[in-house]
Amino acid sequence: MELGLLKLLTDKELLDKLSGQIKKKTLSKEANVILSDYSDYFASFPTHTQVDMDKFSEWFCLVKHAAWEADQLDIYKKIFTAIAETEVDQAFEDSILGALHTRWYAAQMSDIANRISLGQGDPDLEGIEILLDEYYKKYPKKDETKDKLVTDDTEELLEHYNATKGYNWRLKELNLSLGELRKGDFVLFGARPDAGKTSLMASEASHIASQLPAGKYIIWFNNEEQGYKVRTRIIQAALSITFKDIQADPVKVREDYYNAVGGRNRIIIYDSADITGKDVERLLDKYDPGLIIFDQLSKINIGGNPGNDVERLLDLARYARGLAKTHAPVLSTIWADTSAEGQKYIEQNQLYASKTGMQGECDAIVTIGRVHDPSIANNTRFIYVPKNKLFGKDESLRNGKFEVTLHAEKARYEGMR
Repeated sequence: MELGLLKLLTDKELLDKLSGQIKKKTLSKEANVILSDYSDYFASFPTHTQVDMDKFSEWFCLVKHAAWEADQLDIYKKIFTAIAETEVDQAFEDSILGALHTRWYAAQMSDIANRISLGQGDPDLEGIEILLDEYYKKYPKKDETKDKLVTDDTEELLEHYNATKGYNWRLKELNLSLGELRKGDFVLFGARPDAGKTSLMASEASHIASQLPAGKYIIWFNNEEQGYKVRTRIIQAALSITFKDIQADPVKVREDYYNAVGGRNRIIIYDSADITGKDVERLLDKYDPGLIIFDQLSKINIGGNPGNDVERLLDLARYARGLAKTHAPVLSTIWADTSAEGQKYIEQNQLYASKTGMQGECDAIVTIGRVHDPSIANNTRFIYVPKNKLFGKDESLRNGKFEVTLHAEKARYEGMR
C-alpha cells in the first residue's frame, strides 16, 4: 500500500494538495523520508511536475543525503526501484485519492468555519458552499435510489433467477411447493412441541450443506434443546443412520459425515439459552453464511422494548427478514399454540402469539401436524404450506398438504412422492 501511495504522490499537484492529509504515524520511517524529500526535490527543480525516480534516486544519494552510509542508501535505492515498477490499479487510486481529497476539503471547510466562529472572517458560508460544490463535482453522491429500483425487464429478471442458483430441499414435497431456497427468502416452520421441527431442520440443513459454495457455512443458532443432541441429529440426518450406528464406528461416521456435508465445521452450531442480536451479528461476521437457522426464533433477544409477545415476534420476524436480504436465506422454527394439538394441518393463525404481522414478514410458512389416532402410524406427520410467496416447481401445490413419515431414529423425513 505504501508503494502505491508513494507512486501516486510523484505527481507535484497531488503532492502539494494531499500530502498534508497523510498521518505520519501511519507510514514507515522510510516512507515519511521519501514524501518529505519529494517536496524538496520539486523545490530544487521547479520546472518538474513529476518525480522521475532515476533522477530522484541520483539526487537523493548524491545531494540530499550524501553523508549517509552506503548500506543505508542501498535500502532506499531498492525502494525507489520498487516504486518505479509499481503499477497502481484504478480501484486503489480511486480509494486512496478519494480519502485524501475528502480530508483536504474537510480541512479547508473546517478552517473557514473556525475563522467565522472566532469572528475573524466574513460571516458568510459561501466559501464552504463553493468547496462542497467542487467536491461533489469531483466525487458525485452515490444514487442509492437507483440501486433499490427493481427492473421490469423480464429477460433481466430471468437472468437474475438463473444467476442466483438456490438450494434444493431434501424433502421432495418442499421442492414441489417452495422451489429452490435463495438469498432473501425467510421461511418459518411451525409445530407443536415434539412434532419434529428440529429433525426437519437437521434433515434439510445436512442436505443443503452439501450444496454450499466453498467458503460458505450454515450458521445454526440453537437455544432450545442441548447442542450436542442437535449435532448428533444432524450427523444422523446427513448419513441416514441411527445412534447405534454412530456408536459402532465413530471414526468412520465422522469421516463419512465430513464427506457428506462438504467438510469439517460446515454447519456451525451456536448453542446458548440466551442468544442476542450481537451474538448473531458476531457469528455472521466471522463465518460467511450460506444459510441461517434459528431454532427457535421466539427466544432470540434483539433488544428494544416491545409492548407484548405479538409485537416482539413481529420485531423478530422483521429482523430475520433483514438478515435474509443482507446475508443468506433464513429458516426458523416456532411453536404452534395449544389449539393445534392433535391437528393434521395447522393454519398460520395457530402459531404462537401470532396475528398477522409476523406472517406478513415471511415468504413461506410450513407447518408440521400430528394426530393422536391409533389408526394412524405414530410417525406420520402432516406437512402444510398455508402461506407461500416462493416459486415452486408445481403451482398446484403452492399451498400443498402432504402426508409424510418421520424416521426419528435417523432424523429423516420421507415423502410419499
